[in-house]
Amino acid sequence: MTIGGGNHDRFVNERRPGVMLAVPRHRELTFGTARSIAKAAGWI
Repeated sequence: MTIGGGNHDRFVNERRPGVMLAVPRHRELTFGTARSIAKAAGWI
C-alpha cells in the first residue's frame, strides 16, 4: 500500500504489519538512506 504526499512516499508491507517505510522523493539516495530503507523492508 502506498501513501503519497509531501516530500516522502510512505509504504506499508502487508507481510510486516506495523512497519511503515518513509522513502524520500529525491533523485538520488545516499548509501545510508538506501541501507536504512532496505533494513526496514526486511531485505537485509
